[in-house]
Amino acid sequence: MFTFLFRYDFFNLLFNRINTKLKIILVLSLFFIIVVVLRFFYLKNDTSLDAFLALSIIMISFMIVSKIPILNLILHELGKLSLIMFLLHPLIYSLFLQVWNYKISLITYLILIILTYVCSKILQYLFDITGYNRLILKLS
Repeated sequence: MFTFLFRYDFFNLLFNRINTKLKIILVLSLFFIIVVVLRFFYLKNDTSLDAFLALSIIMISFMIVSKIPILNLILHELGKLSLIMFLLHPLIYSLFLQVWNYKISLITYLILIILTYVCSKILQYLFDITGYNRLILKLS
């Protein structure tokens, strides 16, 4: 099958007919499939390809999500506060959400994201008011 595809230059014909973003999505999808096949069928106990698997998922998601404006704005706002949210995540989970122990983990996850977002917005506001960000910029 692959000899047939390469003999008639199928991939070049296909890529010449489609636009650039679709090309990138197709190439990343092909990369994803190759990594999944290698990882799960040939290298079962080796985790060296997991980084490439995550990279391909992130890039495919970025290419698809960047076309949706409202989702792009939401993810941009979460990305700006991601460090503070990352640092607050274990604290909020260990203090509050382990006690409640929801049966549906999706609800717990959504509550955790909302709580960490609100706390990080409050911390960011306090950083702006106190001049903490300006101090850090002067020190570095």
